[in-house]
Amino acid sequence: MKRMAVALLATAMLSLAFAATDAAGGAASAISFSAAVAQVASGRLGYLVPNAAAYVRAKALAAARAGQGIGQHQLGPHGTIDVAWDGVFDNSLSPPDPTGAIGPNSYVELINAMYGIYTRTGTLINSGTLAQLTGASDARVDPQILWDNNDQRFYYTVENFANGDMAWGFSKDNNPRSAADFCRYQGDFGYSGSTGTNFPDYPKLGNSPHLLLIGLNIFQGFGGRFLGGDVAWIAKGSVGPNPISTCPPQSRFLLGKFSNVKNADGSMINAPEPAVNTEPGLPTRPEGWMVGTPDVSSGAPKNYLTVYGFSPTPAGPRLSGPFTVPVASFNAPPNAPQCSSTKVLDTLDGRLEHAVAAADPLRGTTDAIWTAHAVAGGAAAS
Repeated sequence: MKRMAVALLATAMLSLAFAATDAAGGAASAISFSAAVAQVASGRLGYLVPNAAAYVRAKALAAARAGQGIGQHQLGPHGTIDVAWDGVFDNSLSPPDPTGAIGPNSYVELINAMYGIYTRTGTLINSGTLAQLTGASDARVDPQILWDNNDQRFYYTVENFANGDMAWGFSKDNNPRSAADFCRYQGDFGYSGSTGTNFPDYPKLGNSPHLLLIGLNIFQGFGGRFLGGDVAWIAKGSVGPNPISTCPPQSRFLLGKFSNVKNADGSMINAPEPAVNTEPGLPTRPEGWMVGTPDVSSGAPKNYLTVYGFSPTPAGPRLSGPFTVPVASFNAPPNAPQCSSTKVLDTLDGRLEHAVAAADPLRGTTDAIWTAHAVAGGAAAS
């Protein structure tokens, strides 16, 4: 399967992950068109898309172009894994939405609705529920966690499905041993949850030396009309030096959002992806970045990505952009057959899946952004 990566402002590195789904979720011919649309609109995939009907058509067309049939079976080579272990699991929720981050001493894994803390070689240190981690007993889903290289601590966010707010927090030092080693807060960004008028979906967490950045797709209620992509932010400069023994009060942290960020042509961005940043801030450049794509589920290919920069001010971040980065023409990809299985892997809808910002050693102090997505493009399926 071809994978497409783009280096924004510098060089490229390939990084791509897939989430497993069943064949019925990715093949429009397995069930009726209306039933497939209803499944997508209901969140069966584990994420919402801007246009469910257009998405089903685009995925079916991509599968046909790739020559995929229902129940297609593939064999292939197996890779070599240096370190592997069984993570935490919860059979009561689907999809699991696994995410993780590694620091100098430990690896922290979050899923719906559990956490696990491990040594770097996989020995379990502590595990529990997201309720224990966040201090919130209500429905918490779509967890995100990252390691902040500047602060030398972990940061997490977890969405409240019912009311749309965000539980967020950070480790008190670089070596948390349990949920008690995290400071925890609630962030109200003005969203309304699954039954309201502006439901946030598909949160993606990034950072900069002074900010946490949360990319979100916003819908008019769960499964409703797509309203565009937002970037919520938290000014984290008041956390204090590492380590800390007492958590700062929530009132010390400023938060807000940029609503309906757009591409340069005025179209809405699908799934804004803030970058995980590894560099100290410099006054000569933005210290945080977000990348995104236009929606390609309509079947019309696109040939650009969009970049925004974020710079801190006492009143909150200043937004710069949009900047357009030309890329090879791409479209929504077919789902991917698995080796030795009739199941397929969900390859999403052309949205970006992760981004990392760091200094490019070939260009001095210039930032580079590495990002990747699964696409269909060129003469063959990808």
